[in-house]
Amino acid sequence: MSQGHFPIDRLHPTFDDWTDDQAQALDKWYQGALCPSIPLGWYAPSGLDGITSVEGFDASDWLSPEGVTEVPAGAIVVSQTCDIVLSGPGRRHPFVQVSPVWVMPRKDLSQLADLQRWRVVDKVLLDPPAEGFALLGAELDDLESVAAIADLRISMPVSKSVLLAHQPVKAFCGDDAALKFAGHLATKAARPALPDVVAVMGRVLDEEIRGLSGERWMSSVESVRVTCSPSRQHAEKIRLLVLHTGSGQLPGEVYRHWDRLWKRVRKNKQVRAFPAITLGKPEHLRARDLLATSYRDSDELRLQHL
Repeated sequence: MSQGHFPIDRLHPTFDDWTDDQAQALDKWYQGALCPSIPLGWYAPSGLDGITSVEGFDASDWLSPEGVTEVPAGAIVVSQTCDIVLSGPGRRHPFVQVSPVWVMPRKDLSQLADLQRWRVVDKVLLDPPAEGFALLGAELDDLESVAAIADLRISMPVSKSVLLAHQPVKAFCGDDAALKFAGHLATKAARPALPDVVAVMGRVLDEEIRGLSGERWMSSVESVRVTCSPSRQHAEKIRLLVLHTGSGQLPGEVYRHWDRLWKRVRKNKQVRAFPAITLGKPEHLRARDLLATSYRDSDELRLQHL
């Protein structure tokens, strides 16, 4: 077969000969379900891969690398539920996407606090019931000291036929966490390509705001957005849009306190590590007065403690 001429029709799944029992078994699966582990594999140049430090690939084939001896404890379904079931768009999808899940001691997690707040883009701290930990091979008498982590840096296609041999197990005990997982996946895929300084600045600002809970001058803040000029990809100047609830002119104390807050953020050594980008003075306005063009040209800064 010549390169670039794969008959795409071959990837159209055929479910017409599936029994009702098979269809019902597949319909039990959903985004956020745990399943047994699958081998890791990816394409890489032949010889030593300088990125992953793994050797032993044949670049013409999809192979599990010889240098990877660790096997994930399990996998989690990251495809949307509508793409899994046989009705609707799922009927056009022969695969589901899964990401590996690792079980490790909590004491070894340097990002545990951030994981608990859903602040790590490419990893998620799972909260499975005992049945889920059993599937992942964890010792059930020591669940307090271990954590299950979904690694969203890797997503692998799995034929839907594989799911028929297993029963889905919840990765989260509560529905709220399952919904947060769906939102986290969506945010990861949809996040704009902003300069690194925006993420650093956001973390510093968030920590500052955490220490200001209950302050009256912060109570009117609805959200904070960020603008990059001349463009998001080639930013030379970054500025905050602080949106406030209500109407009318803002009290002068709001401007004064925010000026002091912004000076602390700019002086932070992590933020000062990006001297090539200018951090402009925040602009304050009522959310109801935000123009559509300003909304489109800016991105929300996700602040956990706002």
